[in-house]
Amino acid sequence: MTTEPTTTDSPENSAEVGIDVQRLVRRLMDTVGTTDMEYPPFYNDVRDACLELKRLYQWKREGMQVLSEWEAVWVAAGSPGILGQSKAEAVREFIEANAKVR
Repeated sequence: MTTEPTTTDSPENSAEVGIDVQRLVRRLMDTVGTTDMEYPPFYNDVRDACLELKRLYQWKREGMQVLSEWEAVWVAAGSPGILGQSKAEAVREFIEANAKVR
């Protein structure tokens, strides 16, 4: 049993209408995994794309954790650096400058 996608189901419209990507991925995996439909030729592509999205969400969570930790270090150092400069680089320069003073 297959259904025609609505205009809100298309990837190019998902951000416009506020569709949750994770929910869309779950729907795709559920649809492809049902027993009442034959596997379409793009089955592996959909599965692989879903697995890649899952991996990327995990990577983003880990990256955001690291960035939030750098934010705390940067604030503790007195928010050094200039607008647009890497916070890690600004803190490194701050530490090096203060180490030379001692």
